[in-house]
Amino acid sequence: MAGDKAEKQAENDPMVVDEGDDDEEEKGPDYFKAMVDNITVLEKAVETNDKNLVRRVWRKNTNLRRNMNLLDFQDILMVYIPNDCPAKKQMLVALDAAMKDSPSDGQKPDRSDMEKKSNVSLEVECYLHLFIVSKLMSMKPARTKEALASSSMILERAQIENRRSLDSFISKGYHYYARCNELLGKSKDIRSELIAAHRTACLRLNEMGQSVLTNLILRNYIESNLINQAMTFSSKTTFPESASNNQQVRNLFYMGRVYAVQADYSKANDSLIRAIRKAPTNTGLGFRVQVYKWAVVAQLLMGEIPDRSWFSDEVLKRPLEAYFHLVKAVRDGSIADYDKILKSHSSSF
Repeated sequence: MAGDKAEKQAENDPMVVDEGDDDEEEKGPDYFKAMVDNITVLEKAVETNDKNLVRRVWRKNTNLRRNMNLLDFQDILMVYIPNDCPAKKQMLVALDAAMKDSPSDGQKPDRSDMEKKSNVSLEVECYLHLFIVSKLMSMKPARTKEALASSSMILERAQIENRRSLDSFISKGYHYYARCNELLGKSKDIRSELIAAHRTACLRLNEMGQSVLTNLILRNYIESNLINQAMTFSSKTTFPESASNNQQVRNLFYMGRVYAVQADYSKANDSLIRAIRKAPTNTGLGFRVQVYKWAVVAQLLMGEIPDRSWFSDEVLKRPLEAYFHLVKAVRDGSIADYDKILKSHSSSF
């Protein structure tokens, strides 16, 4: 009787978790099926030339990239990428490199009976290849050389045909290509290549490619301290109004830096404040910190005191601590404190 009473109480207690054999809850999300569904959406996007469907694919890709087991992704490659695909060898090499550094439980369902595709669209091929590159770049340390080889292959393959449905894949390919070269200290070697790619994007009316490549070129010039060249390039190009919010924020940040170095502090401050307002608050903390740092410097050089709320934000408080003390010294007019802060926080400036 006591046992029956305890069971009834447990059934009615909201704090008691049912530990029954619910297979769906134990297994968790099926990322293999989610990837298959995403590829199906992409294939439909290619067939109907629907850009909105392509955006939907990229939105869902974020969760897949973070959580999908590479053993499951290996099966995706086996199903969707035929053996005669020119990029398959490189994809497998890159995936093997990623799997060496990626933890896996070693368990996966037997999918050997799944029908393998006899052909694949360039969009699906590039999408799956970019998935591998993003995995390589997210590792600590990043597998930069393998990612560079794959991003080069993606660009080579994606530019075979001039289709608007390939624009986002070309743009992301150049993003990783430029980043890999930067990490390997070869940024200046690809500058002319990026400029040529930007020219091609303009001729093909590829506005997504124009926005991404404009920012990559500006970053390339800035990192090499070629501020005049960056200003000249910017004056001869028009940044697309249709650019994504992320690309707009990046462009505002880079132009803010260019204006600041050229001592046009008013324009620098305007660009950086706009970047702060448009930047997402839930991601990209490192980028946001850099924007705030440059905005602080620009306002101080204008003779203004930055908004105190910048330094009280829970997320930004610690990264901006040195700048807070610097602003306090300027506001108090203490040269001694100013010099002391510059010395004690020299690594932060």
